[in-house]
Amino acid sequence: MERSPQKQLAHTAWSGKGAAPGEHPKRPKRGGACLCAFLLGGALLVAGCATVQWQVSRTFDPITDETRCVVASYDQGGLLSFSRVGYLYPVVEVHPTHGLLVGAGSGGMIEVPVGDVVWRVDQNPHHEIKVANSPVDKAFASSVPDLSGTAVSEEHRAALESATQAMGSLFSGATLATGTQARAILEEMKAGSSLLFRRVVSDTGLPTSAVYQVGQYSGGKQEPIPLDESFLAALADCGIE
Repeated sequence: MERSPQKQLAHTAWSGKGAAPGEHPKRPKRGGACLCAFLLGGALLVAGCATVQWQVSRTFDPITDETRCVVASYDQGGLLSFSRVGYLYPVVEVHPTHGLLVGAGSGGMIEVPVGDVVWRVDQNPHHEIKVANSPVDKAFASSVPDLSGTAVSEEHRAALESATQAMGSLFSGATLATGTQARAILEEMKAGSSLLFRRVVSDTGLPTSAVYQVGQYSGGKQEPIPLDESFLAALADCGIE
């Protein structure tokens, strides 16, 4: 049954490879597994004959003609893969503007601020992915007023732009490494076997159980995220080297 354009854009699990401008993306076929997606209590769910750990999501913006291909790992439960509001999910993307991005994105249909993230592959030294170094969301970047030709000094204009971009990063629904840090993390992931990550938590005052909120939810508990063959296959599917 054909889905409406709005649902196809909203549920990236329905987007497909090779969608040309003006065409609706098609559902993916992953190793013979049949997939469908739906919403339940604000969570995005992907159901199929078999779950795949790492999946590819493609989108096409009918207004800007911008296409994106994102590799991500979701929560697993039976034959379902799903993301939930308030939870973090690992993502890898070669963004059309920002280049290679690796980090954590907020799940569900309502994105919440992520903050700084600690990230570790196998027993390698951990990485700290800082929100201050993440790309600024386009919605915030475009909100900086054009003050050229006004009496406002260049110094004040630069300060306003910097403050707006900082606010954009602070409230972003993703914290992502760029440049050399993103490349170093990706190379570790390609050679590794498991991934752990979480938000940075306070290391002073009363201890918090948030320090144990790492990995993915599977069977009612959190486990390391496997960097299995589906990860390399998804990277290849998106053309990420």
